[in-house]
Amino acid sequence: DDNIWIGTEFYDQGTGWTSITGLQKFDRANTWKLLNPGTDPILSFDINNIEVDRSGVLYACTNNGLLVFNGSNQANGRISGYVFNDINLNGIKDSAEYGLFGEKVILLPDSIITLTGASGKYQFNVPLNNYLIEKLTPNSNLWSFTTPDTIGATINLLVPLLTDKNFGLKSTLDTSAVFADFIISGTHCGQNIPCWLPYQNTGTVISSGKVFLTLPDSLVFAYSTPLPDSISSSYLEWNYSNLHPSQIRIINLALAMPGVSTLGDALITNFCATVLDSNTTIISSYAEATATLLTCSYDPNDKSVKPAGYGNQHYTLMGETLEYTIRFQNTGNDTAKYL
Repeated sequence: DDNIWIGTEFYDQGTGWTSITGLQKFDRANTWKLLNPGTDPILSFDINNIEVDRSGVLYACTNNGLLVFNGSNQANGRISGYVFNDINLNGIKDSAEYGLFGEKVILLPDSIITLTGASGKYQFNVPLNNYLIEKLTPNSNLWSFTTPDTIGATINLLVPLLTDKNFGLKSTLDTSAVFADFIISGTHCGQNIPCWLPYQNTGTVISSGKVFLTLPDSLVFAYSTPLPDSISSSYLEWNYSNLHPSQIRIINLALAMPGVSTLGDALITNFCATVLDSNTTIISSYAEATATLLTCSYDPNDKSVKPAGYGNQHYTLMGETLEYTIRFQNTGNDTAKYL
């Protein structure tokens, strides 16, 4: 019939271990479900019989009773791992070893490419199948492998999740380098504008140093997270330490834009990031500048009335109809959002 008949064995809370021999009838389910549940968790060695029906539903006999898993509803698995800086060269990601950001990993045979995140982790959500995961050539010739560059992986109903498919890299040359950028979300006059100052360790060793930002005189620093370690007029300075290879940190800022009197002016912002040695000597630096135009909506309204009235006070008769004309035009270089 359409029911599942399977031999079972389970733990009875009242009498201790009780062996149930023979067949048990089960009439299907759409999710994980236990019949005759006991107190112990299900372990792999508890499984002593397993069946799959015509629709792909998996039935396993365990010491806790009958376990049912609908494979058709959860046909996807997951493969994940890290690309990491293998400092001790043992091919294993130890707890003190950091992942590498932005490294390319490809899933075969599907040829799907992903990038590692900030922690160095990558992940593929995949159907049940056999796969190869390949770490493409490191982003820099300053790195080489301490593990194989290709790993096999099989996803099936019994093993839907695979983790720790890791790729170890080692530096071929100790290098100190840093990159920085400055991103501003707009330059509308008279407003506090969010900005971001990201910086990244593009070398192969842990770095410490400083990040600088020099503002034009018309911009005013409002706040930042973290706060600057030093502020002098339009010059801002942050210290950083223990920045691991490929790691990115971001300074969040807000800058107060000037008013309409400087409409159209170029706002030139200089930024710089440095790597310092133990004697605070600069051993590497990156400097750049950005230029944006101050944008404003500006409306010098023209308002008139008929009749204009008499004298300096523009007197009119009681009950007289007044006709007003209001002409407005945005003569600025930005959209007027509120009229």
